[in-house]
Amino acid sequence: MDTDRRRPLKDILQIVVVQPGDPAEVIHDAVGYPICWDQAEQPGWEWFNDHGSWFELAYVLTDDFGMLVFVPDHPETNDTLRFNCLGVADRPPAADKT
Repeated sequence: MDTDRRRPLKDILQIVVVQPGDPAEVIHDAVGYPICWDQAEQPGWEWFNDHGSWFELAYVLTDDFGMLVFVPDHPETNDTLRFNCLGVADRPPAADKT
């Protein structure tokens, strides 16, 4: 990000918040390309963070513009998108939780 803040944040970062129940088409329109399919044609995320109830996907789209996509870990979130996030998340198996 532009740490010296010479430019407005909107000029360097897009933030997309996926809501439970959002259909793939709505998510794809907000992001600008498909991210909810098994073989989605997309730039790979630069980094991924698991925040427990939310996943954060960071995309670097150009040298000076990026996008953060926040995906809820919720049963009504798009199945494929949530499945892909859970597949990358480094969580202990449910039986190992104490």
